[in-house]
Amino acid sequence: MQINQKGRSMIEMLGVLGIIGVLSVGGLVIVGKARRQQEITQTITEVSQLAESAKKIGCQYDEGYGNFVNMLGQSDAYPSGIEYESSQNDAYFILSSDTKVKIPYVKAKENGEEEAVLAHYTLEISEMDEDTCVNLASADWGRKESNGFVGASFSKEDAFTDMAANYPRMDPGKAAESCGGDNTKLYLSFRICH
Repeated sequence: MQINQKGRSMIEMLGVLGIIGVLSVGGLVIVGKARRQQEITQTITEVSQLAESAKKIGCQYDEGYGNFVNMLGQSDAYPSGIEYESSQNDAYFILSSDTKVKIPYVKAKENGEEEAVLAHYTLEISEMDEDTCVNLASADWGRKESNGFVGASFSKEDAFTDMAANYPRMDPGKAAESCGGDNTKLYLSFRICH
């Protein structure tokens, strides 16, 4: 009497389980990368929304009213989902990625002063990881003609010189060289009511 077995051997089953395991790990890596890119995109969107809100406030109050962050925070003119924190000496926004944003306002200098400067505000972005930093620095923030974007810089002291060199977009390689330190700060500047 002969018995025909039609099942799978243990080795075949282990092979199938191995293939399923490799595909599962690959799928998790892809999902992780997609999630990370979504977080970075969310941060860029929040920074863009803050810049737009700051421009609206600046156009309404172009008289040098104190700190933009305080003005935005007290007016609730900033996007929902972003936290606003202020103390006696400091005020800033905390984005969903825990990145901090300050928005100092610079009133226009008159022609008789040292150097005529258009009224502008600068987003000072800090506490961001390296990937977020590179993506923020090299993102397309617009043009001077459309939304008043001046440029990006990692130096507050030489901001306008650096920004002009990095307009309209900073090279990702240059951004990667400057990103990564714990105290890295990125400055994005916009003209008010251009």
